Amino acid sequence: MNEVKTNDDKQLLEALGKGDHKAFDCIFRKYYVDVVMFCGRFMDRVEDCEDISQSLFLHIWDMREMIPSISNFRSYLLKSAQNMCLNELHRCDIKGRFRSDQLLRVTPYTLGDETNKMLFYSELQKLLAAAEATLEDNEREAWRLSRHE
Repeated sequence: MNEVKTNDDKQLLEALGKGDHKAFDCIFRKYYVDVVMFCGRFMDRVEDCEDISQSLFLHIWDMREMIPSISNFRSYLLKSAQNMCLNELHRCDIKGRFRSDQLLRVTPYTLGDETNKMLFYSELQKLLAAAEATLEDNEREAWRLSRHE
C-alpha cells in the first residue's frame, strides 16, 4: 500500500481487490460521508442512512475481488446506495401494511362489550353453519331437531 496513491481510485480499487485493508480504509473514509448524505435523499432518519452506508461498505468488502473491474466506482457506489435505500423503503412499506392489517384484526376485540358479544355470536353462527354443512343428511336433521326444535 505504500506505493499506492490514496487519491487515485484505480490504484485503491486494485489494492482493495487484493484484500488490502488500508486501501479499503482509504475508500471508506473518502466516500462514507457522500454515501450517507446521498442516502438522506431517500431516508428520513440519519441512523438509517448510516446503517445502509455501513451495509454497502460491508458489501464492497465482501465482493472486493470484483471491484477493480468497475469503471466508475463513485457512480457504482451511489447507485448501489440508491438501490439499498429503495429496498429498505419497500421493506418498511410491507412491514407497515402488515402492522395495519394486524391492527384491523385486533380492533374488533377492543370495542364495547355488547359489540364484542355480537361479533362473537356472528362468528359462532358462521362456524356452526360450516360444521352443519359437513354433516350427512340424517345427522344434520338430528342436529337441527335437537338444537332448534
